Order: sequence, then C-alpha cells, then structure tokens
Amino acid sequence: MSKSRSFRDYHYDHSDILLAVIILIIAAALIVWRINIIMAYPSTLGQKAGTAVTAEQNATTSDNSAAKESAKSSGTNKATWTDDKLAEDFTLTVEGSSADKKIQCLIDAGLFTSSVDFKSVCKSFGLNASSIKSGTYTFSQGMTKKDIAKDVIK
Repeated sequence: MSKSRSFRDYHYDHSDILLAVIILIIAAALIVWRINIIMAYPSTLGQKAGTAVTAEQNATTSDNSAAKESAKSSGTNKATWTDDKLAEDFTLTVEGSSADKKIQCLIDAGLFTSSVDFKSVCKSFGLNASSIKSGTYTFSQGMTKKDIAKDVIK
C-alpha cells in the first residue's frame, strides 16, 4: 500500500507542473507556426491608422478654407518625388500666423502628406515641429523629407 500511496503523492505533486509544461509547449508551437501573421499585424495597423488620419486631415483641411488663404504656397506646383527624394528643384513660400498654417503650406505643396507626417519626421530626428519658420525656401533636387524639415525649422 505504501507504494501506491507514494505514486499518488508523486502524481499529485507533479501533475500541475506537467500540465503547465504541456500548455507552454502548445503556446510556443502556436506562436512559431503563426509568427508571420503576428509580425505583419503592426504594419497593417499602422497603415489603417495612417489612412484614418489622412481622411480626417483632409476633412479638416477642406473645412478650413480661410486657413488655406492665409497660408499659401508660391504657385500651384506640387513637389514631385522619386525614391523618397525630390525629383527637381522646388521653391516654396511658407506663411502663416501659427505653426499649423505653416505646416499646411508644406502639405499643400506636396512636400508632406499630412501634419502627422511632418511631425513624425521632425520627432524622429529630434526637431521641434512647432518651431517652423516663415520665409521663402528653395529645396534642391535629391533632398529628403528630413532635409526639408531641417531647413524650415532652422
């Protein structure tokens, strides 16, 4: 009897640990099996968030036509991009009483897609987006968004 009792004690003491190990093995197998989908999810989420912000920004922009009039870019030309670099020289006059109006000049000229885009570029390079300066800027061919942000914030 003593042997069967010791087996029951052993089983009682170790069954929880065995169950936990089995659950961990199953969880690890599921993660390894679905790792591609798990890793693709953050980029999918980022694309959805970027689309929502752009749609919201466009609605706000169309409602604020007065803000557009006070913050005009020179001419009706839009900047053209090739491989995330300017395809040609581009001149822009940044005007406005607030940082948002000045940023809107850059967006209207096609240099940035949205206010969020400009602010994220500034943040990633340690620049303060609200310290954008008014003036006329000439951006040369081959400049990146980082270079443009540095020029208008100097």
